[in-house]
Amino acid sequence: TMAHDESLARRLRSALLRTTPEGHETIDERKMFGGLALLLDGCMCCGVIRDDLVVRTGAAGVIEALRRPHTRPMDFTGKPLKGFVYVAPAGVVTDAELDAWVAVGLASAREAARFDAVAMWEVIEHVPDPKDMLTVARRWLRPGGFLALSTPSSSGLPARTLGARFPMVCPPDHLALFSRRGLTT
Repeated sequence: TMAHDESLARRLRSALLRTTPEGHETIDERKMFGGLALLLDGCMCCGVIRDDLVVRTGAAGVIEALRRPHTRPMDFTGKPLKGFVYVAPAGVVTDAELDAWVAVGLASAREAARFDAVAMWEVIEHVPDPKDMLTVARRWLRPGGFLALSTPSSSGLPARTLGARFPMVCPPDHLALFSRRGLTT
């Protein structure tokens, strides 16, 4: 296995603490590529291989990143890895330089972890905090993304027909029952 520059790794961790999380985000560390990878909510944002910083730029940002001094394509296997660059030690001498690269990595990881659509079929009635779950689903969506969900309805035909005998609120399985109006507010 390749060793990584532990001093750069410590600086990187500090930079992430300075520039990260929007409260709900988590940073994890994993050994990857023979070095250290830092993941934002499970999506790699940056890392250290040998003495180089690794930064996720996204496919759209890699050309701009490669125009900056001290960068080169991440070619871990001999073939460039799309959407990632290496930054040589000379490119992250100051904390401001490192912070700027971390901001690129975080923005790219946030974008990579977003979806055009999120579907939840028969899920929302099972969670203790539906509002929190919908907040998380919204974070997963790209702007203009689509959330689709289904749930047993307190205003549907079975509920109206069975009344008090409607079996859908039955802890610990179903914790909540929603009406169409309740879901839209």
